[in-house]
Amino acid sequence: MGFSMRDSFKLDQEIDLIVHPVIRDWVKWNLSQMDERWWTRPASARYHPGFARGHAGLVNHIRAAVLCGVELANAFDLSEIERDIILAALLTHHCVDDLTQEGVELLFQEGPTLSQPAKESIVDVLENIKGRWSSEPRNDWYNDRLILAAHLADFMSSRPWLSISQL
Repeated sequence: MGFSMRDSFKLDQEIDLIVHPVIRDWVKWNLSQMDERWWTRPASARYHPGFARGHAGLVNHIRAAVLCGVELANAFDLSEIERDIILAALLTHHCVDDLTQEGVELLFQEGPTLSQPAKESIVDVLENIKGRWSSEPRNDWYNDRLILAAHLADFMSSRPWLSISQL
């Protein structure tokens, strides 16, 4: 097996923050389905900071979102499982182009099987992660701590003025 560009841009440190093995395996499986281009492509220059605009920019955006997600999980005093759910959503929210119910369900068609409550929570967070800019946001998305934490992590990590030296 030869070297893959994907090997240079793994999200192993971020994935290892997930405590529950089944959720961690689900994230790993979904990320393993992404092609070479996904791992090296930039994030949108219109909505992302400099560190996310170049080679592997999307991966850098995801890293930044996870950093923000960990901090927000601590600030919101989320439980271990709640934190794992938002990290799983942040790590996989760019694995599908369409974050509607139909698009998100594609992430669950194969790979490790999650418990129904974990799956429902991840689906809910993914469908609403863009907050008011989600395709069909829940009317009360901002009252759900998991959705709010994931949304704020994604939103803050995409601000053009953001600079993170840890990436």
